[in-house]
Amino acid sequence: GVRIVLPPEGQLVGRVLAGDESPIMNARLELAPTAAADYRLRMARMRTSGERYPDARSGEDGRFAFSGLGAGLYDLAVEAAGFAPARIPRVEVVAGEARDLGEVLLDPGVGVTGRVVDREGAPIGGVELRLDRGVFPFGREATPPAAVSGEDGRFEVPDRRPGERIALVATKRGFGDATVAGILVPPPAPLRIELPPLGRVTGRVLDVQGRAA
Repeated sequence: GVRIVLPPEGQLVGRVLAGDESPIMNARLELAPTAAADYRLRMARMRTSGERYPDARSGEDGRFAFSGLGAGLYDLAVEAAGFAPARIPRVEVVAGEARDLGEVLLDPGVGVTGRVVDREGAPIGGVELRLDRGVFPFGREATPPAAVSGEDGRFEVPDRRPGERIALVATKRGFGDATVAGILVPPPAPLRIELPPLGRVTGRVLDVQGRAA
């Protein structure tokens, strides 16, 4: 018979901590092959092939573990409520070995605040704001919003890294979309995002003889 020998799998373990070395529970960790770590390429592959990358959650003591990994280089992304996201590039996984990353430290995150208004300056509530990374692999509506504006139009996008630049897309049914790019975190003043009204097209439907259809 045919004998198939599978290569040994690698493991990756570590611990997520805050700056004061207290453990962070329920941090979300995702591994992506470094060759596919570019967000647009990675999301395009997920959309077309259904491919998923390994993810894990940290426990009460901050510890996490990935198992069943193929050998190679990976980029590790870490997110936790109240903290800025972190990324560790080019983590090497060796077949048949368990690698300990040690401590992954997360810095406190800062919020990006602002207000959504119409062209007359009136506040718009219920506006969904999403981080724009250039592509929404499963459709914009399937991508969870980073924030939703309140009745007074105010919003806060939490847990961003000081010094990074982000882009936001604001959407609400009945209005046109608005995109604000190049936002430096934290911005010097609250953002003001204006949603344009949707245009209307009116007319008559006629048949080939010019009669109302």
